[in-house]
Amino acid sequence: MSTLHANLLLLLSAIFWGAGNVAQKSVLEDLGPLTTVGLRCLTGAVIVAPLLLRESGCSVPIHRFWRHILIAAGLFTAAIGSQQFAFSGTSVTNGSFLITTTTVITPIVAWLLLRERPSLILWPTVGLTLLGVLLLGGGGLSALAWGDLVALASALIYSIWIVYLGRLVAETRRPGAVTLAQFLLAGALALALGLALEPLSLAGLGNALPELIVLGVFSTGLAYVFQALAQQRTSASIAAVIMSAECVFGALGGYLVLGERLTMMAGVGAGLILTAVLLVQVSPTPAQLAALRHLVTSITPRSRAARPARLSGSFRSI
Repeated sequence: MSTLHANLLLLLSAIFWGAGNVAQKSVLEDLGPLTTVGLRCLTGAVIVAPLLLRESGCSVPIHRFWRHILIAAGLFTAAIGSQQFAFSGTSVTNGSFLITTTTVITPIVAWLLLRERPSLILWPTVGLTLLGVLLLGGGGLSALAWGDLVALASALIYSIWIVYLGRLVAETRRPGAVTLAQFLLAGALALALGLALEPLSLAGLGNALPELIVLGVFSTGLAYVFQALAQQRTSASIAAVIMSAECVFGALGGYLVLGERLTMMAGVGAGLILTAVLLVQVSPTPAQLAALRHLVTSITPRSRAARPARLSGSFRSI
């Protein structure tokens, strides 16, 4: 696979995620949010299951980490469930951009929980994000809909989940197995709660089938598989920028399918959030800058005898 093909796969993933945001809104006409999340995750599990074949040679026993997998699955269930619930009280456009603030929140969570120093650009982007949220919601906190607030809460939970999942995958070296376990556990829990708390009919399930296919097969299953394959052939910074287009495709889908419109103020707010997200994605962390300085020093004429240092990792925030 070439870099161009990898980037096209990532762009397709972003389109699937954006389309999934539209489906998350429209599916609520026929199904409850918990039932939707349960069916979506179980369908996604079927799609990602073949990834386990790529990890067949890994000697790390996954069952040793079952407690951590349960915690990660619980965080994932809370994040995706609150995201689905948020679309009951906000537009696809607002929800798409507000969920994307996960990119800005995650380095803060990593700093608080893991003491990982974020890039200096993070703090100005936090200000941009807050201003963008206020403008997107209508100019003030009081103007934010309850669905907007739930979407922001979902972004926070996603950030905690991403940090926890990153450590878990690094220890297990089994991303496919961990993801499959999460999908199965989250799907079973959400579906059980949905069947107990939400009304369900065969007619409603039949009407929701197109949205469930979009959410389970494309937005959850194939999008993850494409991302996992593509990020082996492209840089993390480029991948992050391409995947950030999810909010743009979500807003475009809301415009074309649901007839949503942004006011001038909300459009400026959405633009500020997207700008903040892109700045965080492409800015190097202090550790990466230190590695770059070491590389530059090692190849100066004064230190030709020294071995050139290699950059570890890629220019992206967590």
